[in-house]
Amino acid sequence: MVQITVSDPRIEQPETRHTFTSYLVSTKEGNSVRRRYSDFRWLYQRLQTEVPGAIIPIIPHTRTLMSTKKFNLELIEERRRDLQEFLVAVTKHAELCRAPSMTPFMLLDLGKSFDDGKTKVEQSMPTTSEVMKWAEEVTNTEASKASVARKGIGRIFAKIRLSAGAQQLLTTEDESQIPGLYAYIAEVSRQAKALVKASDSLLKSTLISADAHHEIGVPIGLWKTTYMQQNGNQDDDVGNMMEGICHFSDEISILLRKKHKEEEFLFAHNVHKLANSVSAFEIALSQRKKAQVDCTHCNNTMLEKNAALEKAQKNLKPPEVTDKLNCERVELESRIEIEKERFDQITKRLLKDADKYKPRLVQMVKECFLMFAKAQISYTTRINEAYQRMLPLLEEVGSDDGEKSEDSGSHHPPSDSPPRQVGSDDGEKSEDTSSNHPPSYPPPPPPNDDGES
Repeated sequence: MVQITVSDPRIEQPETRHTFTSYLVSTKEGNSVRRRYSDFRWLYQRLQTEVPGAIIPIIPHTRTLMSTKKFNLELIEERRRDLQEFLVAVTKHAELCRAPSMTPFMLLDLGKSFDDGKTKVEQSMPTTSEVMKWAEEVTNTEASKASVARKGIGRIFAKIRLSAGAQQLLTTEDESQIPGLYAYIAEVSRQAKALVKASDSLLKSTLISADAHHEIGVPIGLWKTTYMQQNGNQDDDVGNMMEGICHFSDEISILLRKKHKEEEFLFAHNVHKLANSVSAFEIALSQRKKAQVDCTHCNNTMLEKNAALEKAQKNLKPPEVTDKLNCERVELESRIEIEKERFDQITKRLLKDADKYKPRLVQMVKECFLMFAKAQISYTTRINEAYQRMLPLLEEVGSDDGEKSEDSGSHHPPSDSPPRQVGSDDGEKSEDTSSNHPPSYPPPPPPNDDGES
């Protein structure tokens, strides 16, 4: 297996309308070329065309995965890591690493040499596209434009009917495994999308909490200034308390922002990559479905051609008509064999990749939440330490004033044991002393018949 690295992102043609970022793609053997992001996109599209049915990792969109980021050095570094993961996954795949497009991508220098190499590859096998496919069929026919339009529209609607399940589709020997695979990935896709939404909300809540903690310190800081400027004796403990609250506010806000960054990198970004991996699975299934529809359509066309030939022979049509129909039938027979072989190959490739890919999805879930849990434990400990540092400053205020201390004690949660009650042999005295208990304490029990409480 070839070891590939993507490194050294460089801004090319800066401060011009044609500026772009290039990345150095190098191998352990010493080969190195520079590639643009669009070149990676080209390779991805070519791999879809050259190895249909394979589960090919999706390259993130030109936008960052996380909406909180802007196009800067941080985003470029994030993209560099994603592009390297894409190439590493391609080189690990037995068929993708030998795809024709990999040769110009890995060997030819950026510029005319690479552009010529891409053109040569595309000429041998045009990039798959429904629009290009219909255009190619139109170009290869000698019928009139009106006839071409009618036939083209007819093919489109015929394939739409097949895709919608209106007609029976051809199957392969492994067809029994396909429905379960479709059902599993459809369900996983729904859950992955819900997970992305939830992780984004979780990430947003951490940032909102960081902003709120910063805002807490602003009024306390202003209050401290007013308090220290007033006439009279100011309590230093109060000033220290307010200063401590301001420091605590800033400290927690900074911690939460760092926590948000780690949650984004270790959790949310990986959740998005998990969703992209599920989408790659769906694309492979869609390619298999497209091959099934193409094969069935070709088979149906051949049956129609056979029926038309039998009808022409029965009605004694001229030889030129029957000869043309017979030539078309022979051509379709050859084509249907190719389509069936391709359909079977795509199915086997998909099932082979699925066996490896399904456990990988579960592993990605595990890694996402393992990293998330570690980040939560780390920052929860640091946040608790910040609270502990603030407690002495709060407890110092009013500690010398017995009345304030008693009042503040009423706000502490009650202990497990009931408060000690002051009793007396005199029932009347017991009733008088009951009024001295704080409101939060329960009243003493009523006196017994002998006057004891």
